[in-house]
Amino acid sequence: MTTPKASVERKPSFQCKVCGTEITRQSRTGMCRKHANEANNADPVARRKRAEGLRRFVRENPEKASAQARKAAASRVSNPEQLERLRAQMRAIQHLSYTPEAMARRDMKARGAKVTAYRLAWCPEAYRPLYIRIRKGQGFTKAEAMEMVLNQIKADEADNAKLSPFERQERALNSGARI
Repeated sequence: MTTPKASVERKPSFQCKVCGTEITRQSRTGMCRKHANEANNADPVARRKRAEGLRRFVRENPEKASAQARKAAASRVSNPEQLERLRAQMRAIQHLSYTPEAMARRDMKARGAKVTAYRLAWCPEAYRPLYIRIRKGQGFTKAEAMEMVLNQIKADEADNAKLSPFERQERALNSGARI
């Protein structure tokens, strides 16, 4: 003889306010995960709070944060679909470095370097910062600053003439020269 099965009483189901899909009773928002995330990401206060938490985490745990960043980057490039999406995004924004404003900034910087090289052609590159410091910082005229730098060059050459080749090389290495 078989015993009758007890009927299992089913708890009332909860539904997402937005789409109507079934959700758990523990949902505090009353929405499915997709719509709860959308609502949370649309809230500027929540985004700011999340960003502050991430900054604090990175500041307090730099090693852990860099390890997580490396792991995330590796997972992004290991997925071929995501890698192609990243490449498409880069192609879409690549033209931004060739805007007229960006090119003008690069051109102005290059032009400034050329003008400096032309105007200070008499001055070796190692002494140009000294000349600029004398001219701008101490307010001497061009002729006075030029004379001071040329005198400094002569004094340095005289000091170097007194040194042995080994001492010259040692002095150069101490001042940042490479072998």
